[in-house]
Amino acid sequence: FIAVAAGPTCTLAVSDIGEVFSCGWGESLGRSASGGDEDGHILSCIGMLQRSFVVADPIVAVACGVQHCLCLSERGVVRSWGVGIEGALGHGKHGGPSERSPTTVEGLLSVRVVAVAAGFHHSVALSACGIAFSWGKAGTLGLGETAHLHSPHPIKLLLRIASADNARICAVAAGGSHSLALGHTGSAYSWGSNNEGQLGQGLDAWQLRKDEGQSPLPDRVAAPP
Repeated sequence: FIAVAAGPTCTLAVSDIGEVFSCGWGESLGRSASGGDEDGHILSCIGMLQRSFVVADPIVAVACGVQHCLCLSERGVVRSWGVGIEGALGHGKHGGPSERSPTTVEGLLSVRVVAVAAGFHHSVALSACGIAFSWGKAGTLGLGETAHLHSPHPIKLLLRIASADNARICAVAAGGSHSLALGHTGSAYSWGSNNEGQLGQGLDAWQLRKDEGQSPLPDRVAAPP
């Protein structure tokens, strides 16, 4: 294997030829066509991500949320599957709350994605030109959103703050309900839930947002003393 990912109820692994294997909870397995929704206790190849389907564009990275998963191909195509009732799959409002097989996130086809991350009920992707995109549960996306978003949106404020720091975003990460981005100069940025101080911004949660520490917009992570 060349890459692995672990979620609360599932495990993903990428082989050296770009196939994806899964085990765990049924709806997160992404292989309904070949194995139904029964839980799997042994890694099995996802039907839509077998060698014959990915030979021209192998999978290079995977990510797991609570009930949804992401994979990224060598050419920068993102696919998702699982339960996306709050928009975590990124297939648009009319795509349905669940996808039992890997399905292309069409809203990202115009960019080349180089990294993906999955939170509990939200997702983050990073393009080759340093633009971060997010979608899913309201309050976790860094967009100032008040409703769940079912398709990817660029995090424009993050781009502006990083540009002011002369930094280009080079990596992203997702926690349960918060996310982080890393600038190539070493600066870090965070957004989302701050109920335990996990944003690291050096601010009281009540200052960030009145509804129990939800910070909808990105800001700099405070430098350690």
